[in-house]
Amino acid sequence: MTDFPSHRPGTTEIQILILHTISSLGECSNMQLIFFMSKSEIMNYFELQNGLYMLRNSGHVYRCRINNDEIYSLTPAGEETLKMFISKGVDSYIRRINELAPKLKDEFKRQRDINAKIIHDGDKEYHVILSINEQNIPRMTIDISLPTGGLANTYKKNWPSKAQYIYDTIIKCLGEEE
Repeated sequence: MTDFPSHRPGTTEIQILILHTISSLGECSNMQLIFFMSKSEIMNYFELQNGLYMLRNSGHVYRCRINNDEIYSLTPAGEETLKMFISKGVDSYIRRINELAPKLKDEFKRQRDINAKIIHDGDKEYHVILSINEQNIPRMTIDISLPTGGLANTYKKNWPSKAQYIYDTIIKCLGEEE
């Protein structure tokens, strides 16, 4: 028996679904959008990137660079367009977005606010760059030089759970009278 392909959204539907996703998640990074669309199986990578490109060029989404990624948010024109055309989106995809977005929204925000990356400079030295951001503004960045990749991975893994404590400790220590 032949399997019939499921309905794939067209170009306009893809743009509406991207607008709805960004609206549901709040501002989010390109990598987070890729993850979301992959997990929800709404569209593939190329459909997403093409849709984002078209929405950016038409002034419906705003893009800014932060921490080697791109953060997307809706412009007022994007919000208005979404209100006018949300009913044109495929209902099953809209439902999928509405179900998945609340589950990932807080995690995505945390990933944007507290992040870590490892850079290997080739001389047997690793740098772990740990950062805390607030509303896409870097509040603190620490670059630590480490001798091994394993140690760098440990620092990167521990950063999300310890970042707030470390930040608070630094602020407290710097604010004390000598």
